[in-house]
Amino acid sequence: MKITVLGAGLIGRTIAIDLRDKYGADVVKSVDNSEAQLMNVPKGIRTCCVDLSGPIDTVIEESDLVVCAVPGFLGYHVMKQIIEAKKNVVDISFFKENPFSLHNLAKQNGVRAIIDAGVAPGMCNAILGNVYSQMDSVDSYECYVGGLPVFPKPPFNYKSPFCPDDVIQEYLRPSRLVENGHVEVYPALSGREMIDSPGGQLEAFRTDGLRSLITTMSDKVPNMVEKTCRYPGHAELMAQMKELGFFNEKALHITTKMLKTAWKLDSYEDEFTFMRVVVKGKRKNKPHESACRKNDGLVVTYNLFDKYDGIFSSMARTTGFTVNACVSLILDGTIQETGVLAPEIIGQDQKVFDGIMKYLNERNVVYKVQVNYTED
Repeated sequence: MKITVLGAGLIGRTIAIDLRDKYGADVVKSVDNSEAQLMNVPKGIRTCCVDLSGPIDTVIEESDLVVCAVPGFLGYHVMKQIIEAKKNVVDISFFKENPFSLHNLAKQNGVRAIIDAGVAPGMCNAILGNVYSQMDSVDSYECYVGGLPVFPKPPFNYKSPFCPDDVIQEYLRPSRLVENGHVEVYPALSGREMIDSPGGQLEAFRTDGLRSLITTMSDKVPNMVEKTCRYPGHAELMAQMKELGFFNEKALHITTKMLKTAWKLDSYEDEFTFMRVVVKGKRKNKPHESACRKNDGLVVTYNLFDKYDGIFSSMARTTGFTVNACVSLILDGTIQETGVLAPEIIGQDQKVFDGIMKYLNERNVVYKVQVNYTED
């Protein structure tokens, strides 16, 4: 068995190390277009420096499965090549193109292609899928999520645990959400609200985080929204920079270069990941309960608060270990369906969902679940 991890950044490196610890160093290969990034990969894991913007067929030809952890602007190009090579793939590149345009190709090639397999998107989608499968109906879904430094430094009060280019795109791309069964579009950074978290008071704002849920669940869940969380004031600063032209076509390259330096998260820096998923709907009554209980409302809340553990950053843990849970479930035959598979779809399979949660729990990434009943 051979696994190739494309991308050796903070998260890609964590994925490779965890896979090495589970399957052995001879199984895993780490690939990146930067020798400097590959220098950070521990000895014992095979490395290969390749321009990932070009053909990758030779670098993955011996692979049984490929993890795609490249920046978003490369994601679709790389994913398509992996599927064409008939390799199973788990992807966290979060590319902007429509992943389902590759569904038929993946089906034809017998490929299991799990997309957006991180924490958000990723686990939040799987949670919605799992809760949906256990309810008569779901009325609403809300996700609040952010990865932040424990000790914020002005003016940004933020450090990026993954590719800063992708963070910037979150602030620029119009935000799609579902209201009363209709897809609505709002400016990114809008709809700000304060929210309490174990990491302190945060400000949440709209971003385009629903992604595949727009396609797979908008006809089933009439109200869905995802909001990114930052320390108060960050969203307004980003909005001002946007208004002043820092993110226009001519200035974007310079701004991105500047923010890569300002937002660089050191591997030893204290940071945390916060996520709250709230799903509201109608419960399925159990055989021993009276029919009148069937109309009870149900609110299911999943909370995650994870911190840097002294080895891996929290965002690398919560994202990378979710990826590897999916890798494990493909390799052990639990996930057998082919095609482009969104987390909210595979999450409806209880065995798959339990397998992901078990993998995360074993690595001390713990989701706390709260269930409340409400009378109609």
